[in-house]
Amino acid sequence: MRTQGIGWLGAGLVVVGLALIVVGSAVGGPARFGTGGYGPGGMMGWGAGPTAPAGTSVRMAGSRFEPATLNVAAGTTIRWFNDDALPHTVTAADISWDSGNLAPSEAFERRFDSPGTYGYLCRYHPGMTGTIVVAAS
Repeated sequence: MRTQGIGWLGAGLVVVGLALIVVGSAVGGPARFGTGGYGPGGMMGWGAGPTAPAGTSVRMAGSRFEPATLNVAAGTTIRWFNDDALPHTVTAADISWDSGNLAPSEAFERRFDSPGTYGYLCRYHPGMTGTIVVAAS
């Protein structure tokens, strides 16, 4: 039986790939809010939690909002953090407000003064939805 190596082209591609990993690690550094690129908080959503106080922040990771439902008092400012490797938006279900594009490591905040239930979604990922429930203070 004859075995074949990966050849000069395959070996070259392996070397180039390894070089890109080393260079990317050296110059890229960790992203803001502790995402570390594809590591904690990356595409699969594992890792560190939100970087804002619990109860007033929502994390975007793994193409979902965490927590999916947040209960707050009127007058509370909510901050959304994109801890994902993908861009997202925070868009009201009735399209009355919108964050615009949030690249990885960017954040958006909005104050909720009136009691009610506010549904929102990501325009890029329609299955990515969340709810803010605002109680009278």
